[in-house]
Amino acid sequence: MLTFAALGLAFSSIFGSGHLPGPLKLVIVLIDILVVFGAFAAFRWWAPRSRHPSFVRAFALSAAIIGLGGLTLCSGIFSKDQSGIALAQTQVTAPAKTISIGNMRFDMYGAQNAPGPALILIPSLSMGSWEWQSTIGAFSNDHAVYAATMSGFDGAPASPPPYVAQADTAVMHLVSQENLKQPVLIGHGFGGHIAIRLIEEHPDAFGGAVIVDETPYFPPLAVGQTPQDRAQKIASFSDAIASAPDWIYQDQTRSTIATLVTDPARAGEVADHSLRSDRTTLAGAMSEMSMEDLRPNLAKIDKPLLVIAPVSQQAPYMNDQLRALQPAQLDQAIHDYYVSQYPGARTLTVLTIDNSKDFVMLDQPDLFNQDLRAFLSTLPK
Repeated sequence: MLTFAALGLAFSSIFGSGHLPGPLKLVIVLIDILVVFGAFAAFRWWAPRSRHPSFVRAFALSAAIIGLGGLTLCSGIFSKDQSGIALAQTQVTAPAKTISIGNMRFDMYGAQNAPGPALILIPSLSMGSWEWQSTIGAFSNDHAVYAATMSGFDGAPASPPPYVAQADTAVMHLVSQENLKQPVLIGHGFGGHIAIRLIEEHPDAFGGAVIVDETPYFPPLAVGQTPQDRAQKIASFSDAIASAPDWIYQDQTRSTIATLVTDPARAGEVADHSLRSDRTTLAGAMSEMSMEDLRPNLAKIDKPLLVIAPVSQQAPYMNDQLRALQPAQLDQAIHDYYVSQYPGARTLTVLTIDNSKDFVMLDQPDLFNQDLRAFLSTLPK
């Protein structure tokens, strides 16, 4: 009996693993339910009539353990709060301190009196400070690093809108509260939008900004699309995010993020963190960002502005025309596109990083950190 029970535990741990894809988990749950009922029937009906009742009872016990174990370990797919999601294991050291201001939490790494300028890292939509782990590790020895997480993202408690304006205010309060002199803004996606907004509004407060895979008006107008059409499409998309059934939303999130990260394992980690976010916050923040056009004020920026553009043959934007280009030509095409999206920016530099998608800091951390360090070296001491 003990042998069968041990086998049951082993199989339940394998087939009930929380690391399996969502659809496969659902199939396993249905099988587990049948296994549990079958084990109960074997124990109550077959064992008393068998020539070897102890063997049947042991078999039924092991089957029950398999079924119940699988149900327990797969139960995360039914949880609305995503408590069943296994988060990424890669971690940086604990922050020196955590500062909460408005709708932003800042995890501070390194020393306040570090020789280099302070870095303020603002993540993408639905992400938290986790996405900057490689950057934190590379720069916290010689910079004070403040990695932000907005309320409602990556498990942080949600707060009411407006989201972008509150985040803007929180960063400025951080600069004042921590007495930061010419800190550098580093933003990815949604965080890049906030960084552009901040350095346009407060050019004297910052030493420069690094924007990762973001433009000042995103998404751009499609061919033949009016601003009204665009606004209606954004509103419809925002409503869909907020109202979709959980299983559809989870499946779509994982499918989308799989196109934004090169390594499938890392894409799974990003999806796990994203699915911990509040959907109302995500939809609202995305809508606010998309309805702001930051292009008219780009000329106000008088500090160095670096845009890092990922380049990948597997990126969602690839079409037949782009696939026909040689690697150097593709790099140039992506470079020129980003330049065109920053009209009037007087201090703009665009750098491309090959073999990376949206999450450059995860796809190519060494190259990303190398470009960031080179940029920082050009700033006034």
